[in-house]
Amino acid sequence: MKTYTPKVLKLLLILSFIPILSITCFAEDKSQNTPNTSISNESEVTFPNSEEEWAGKVVVIPITGVIAPASYGGQEENIIKAIKLANKAKRIVLEIDTPGGSVESCDKICQALINSAAPTTALVIRKAVSGGAMVATACSEIYMLSGSRIGDIQPMMMMSSQSLDDRTAEKAEADVRAIMSSNAKHNGYPKVILESMVTRSFEIYEVNFKNGDRDFLKKAAYELLRKSMEEGIDKRTFSSPPKIVVTEGKLLSVEAQTAVEYGIAKKVLESKEEYYNMAGIAEENKIEVELPDGELDPLKLLNFSKWDMGKGLTMLLIFCLIIGIAGTLAEMNMPGFGIPGALGLIGFASFFTILFLNERATIFEIGLFITGIILIVVEIVLIPGFGVAGVLGFLFLLGGLVFSLVPAFDTDYMEFNFGGEMMFASLITGGVLVIGCVLLLVLIEKGGKSHYFKFLFLDKKLPEGKVALQMGIDKEKNAKATVVNEHDKYLGLIATAYTSLRPSGKVKTDSGELIDVVTPGEFIEKGETVEVISVNMNRIVVDTYKR
Repeated sequence: MKTYTPKVLKLLLILSFIPILSITCFAEDKSQNTPNTSISNESEVTFPNSEEEWAGKVVVIPITGVIAPASYGGQEENIIKAIKLANKAKRIVLEIDTPGGSVESCDKICQALINSAAPTTALVIRKAVSGGAMVATACSEIYMLSGSRIGDIQPMMMMSSQSLDDRTAEKAEADVRAIMSSNAKHNGYPKVILESMVTRSFEIYEVNFKNGDRDFLKKAAYELLRKSMEEGIDKRTFSSPPKIVVTEGKLLSVEAQTAVEYGIAKKVLESKEEYYNMAGIAEENKIEVELPDGELDPLKLLNFSKWDMGKGLTMLLIFCLIIGIAGTLAEMNMPGFGIPGALGLIGFASFFTILFLNERATIFEIGLFITGIILIVVEIVLIPGFGVAGVLGFLFLLGGLVFSLVPAFDTDYMEFNFGGEMMFASLITGGVLVIGCVLLLVLIEKGGKSHYFKFLFLDKKLPEGKVALQMGIDKEKNAKATVVNEHDKYLGLIATAYTSLRPSGKVKTDSGELIDVVTPGEFIEKGETVEVISVNMNRIVVDTYKR
């Protein structure tokens, strides 16, 4: 039976309040924030109360950074609100320098631009790639600064190491192609050129006719045209040999001058000022909307923001998981049940409390986790060796942790983001598992020698006379020697495994005494003869007896 000092008991009592702290922080965070306002950047932006305040003005809206919802730290909602409030403006100018972002966010911005009563201009400062090209082509005209580029809109997973399967990729590309086709039709851009920014399988030909017409055709349409011309059905003739402008297997992404040649951009400019001077836009008639730079919060990229939690509570969640894993691993490598096991239970209870209150963890994930613990306990206590129950228990335990971190599966969001969400959840769980293992190793190696952690290990204070007797030294010369480890007497002891050791369990001495022990890592079956090979505070390590 383990005994602990009042200092240890106080520590356990303090840590037991973690679930209460979690609930309290959750309640305070919810009471201070209405839905979405805690994560929105809208409070940082000054908007007019009505469309009339911007009527007749040129409204300049910067689109920088990743295009994403406010729940990820992005500016989707602010951009759309600015476009709608500028409905009666003389012109809306989007100053674009973005690598793209969420397809859904870009689609919403495109719809707002197409539905706007005000004329719209995209001024590409440096790049309008991926979702940025979607937004730019939703404007009625595009101007590009020298050295800027536009294109490459193929949908990708958030994690660059992942890829979509063929069916899912085609489904995602078809949706984006439809958006680009709509932009082309609404604003007069070459449809197949915009579509070739989305899909690699297109081979596009540029054909010029003697009557001055020019067209861009996919390979099948070009071959049909040639056949019609050869048969005399189409009376037109080429003014120059057709040329391939997009090679099959490559996505279209073009620099400013080529964008002008392909009919995407109207002109290449050297500076923003050149555009405003050319358009005759005076400074006093210009309203510049000041938006944050769109830098995404790393925690929000991990979807913590969707739980409507502050960063403090998010870090508490990670801390609880570290404590849970480290405590459980420590308990499995120490005899009996004590402080590490209690801390592990508190950590996991706090972890699931936070997620359950934030509607992430459900009864399914919690049940999966508890089932895993039960299977592992059954494996350790009842079943010899390490087999199916132990493996399943470990998988169920990890599954409960990982699944509790991801959103509900039956949503449109998860249809396209399942892999990314699972990857993030697995990285969090795996990272915390590594941290827990490191903490365990440090505690075992340094804990008993550290002034700060020594109280976690069991020491026994003995009378001075007994100390002197055991140490074989003169009491009067060593009056300050007051503490020894009572377990040192077991070093070299030969005993019998009373239970299976995997790696912890009990051994029985010849005198009938039962001792809590652990092995260096291997499993030892019940009934085998073992030898105590080392003693570190209350950690007694045994190995198979070598006769």
